[in-house]
Amino acid sequence: KWKRFLAWCKSRQIDPCNPTVPQLGDFFNHLFEVENFSPVTRKCYRATLSQVLLQYGIDISFNRDLKALFQSFDIERPRSVKTMPLWDLSLVLDYLNKAPFEPLGKATFQNLTLKTAFLITLATAGRVSEVHALTDIFSHTDGWSSVHLSYDPLFLAKTVKAGIPSTYYGPVEVKALSILFPPEEREDIAQCPVRALGRYLKAAKPLRGNNHRLFLSTVPPHLPVSVTTVARWIKGVISAAYKYATEKDLALNQVKAHEVRAIATSLAFSVTQSLDSVKSAAKWRSERTFHRHYLRDITH
Repeated sequence: KWKRFLAWCKSRQIDPCNPTVPQLGDFFNHLFEVENFSPVTRKCYRATLSQVLLQYGIDISFNRDLKALFQSFDIERPRSVKTMPLWDLSLVLDYLNKAPFEPLGKATFQNLTLKTAFLITLATAGRVSEVHALTDIFSHTDGWSSVHLSYDPLFLAKTVKAGIPSTYYGPVEVKALSILFPPEEREDIAQCPVRALGRYLKAAKPLRGNNHRLFLSTVPPHLPVSVTTVARWIKGVISAAYKYATEKDLALNQVKAHEVRAIATSLAFSVTQSLDSVKSAAKWRSERTFHRHYLRDITH
């Protein structure tokens, strides 16, 4: 972002270390009119320039003119709000209920990993970075009715604020479907995240050595995976579910692993009608985050 600003300044013979507010306004307007960047990208540019210019004694953080300019951007081109899920959750779960994922005891380590990663992401409504930071250090109740998973102590979540203990992450609880539904309604037990997790922990134990991250590579030497790998697993499951779907009219327009978080929290809200519980589960500081970015129409 700073390099783009440097190039823009050079083309106009502007000192990038001492720009005026009108010159900065011209740059942001260039991002809006010419580059057609999204609101989030434009605000990232503003934050980056604010940090860099502060080192040269220029503070634009609270400049009223720039604030008014960005407000005009939002009015002229408001942020689009997604209301429908990008893909069908029931279709994906149905795919995971069949071979090669079931019977779970006969699934390969790769398929067991994919199913467990997807179900844990759905059950926790976690960001991919949070799922990636889970460890194999856990506790469970008698009969495995629920499991508490711990995060890597070095993990710094997006919403964690240094020196504010209330923002720190504690263990996350995952409940088994067996305690959420009566016996006559347990036909979807193959979708239980605790069942998949128990199988995965058992299969991964002889492979992990001294590695304590929960999810390991599906190929030798089975090292801890990256955040992008976890995201690729989830997107791969969704894409494969649509690939093997029998309905000819199914269309998959966009696959994002982060959409699992939106669908999970929207489903939870539809059942509980409690913004506080959804906000707490997703670890958001404000209800506006859910309203503006994650709430989906799942009435269908």
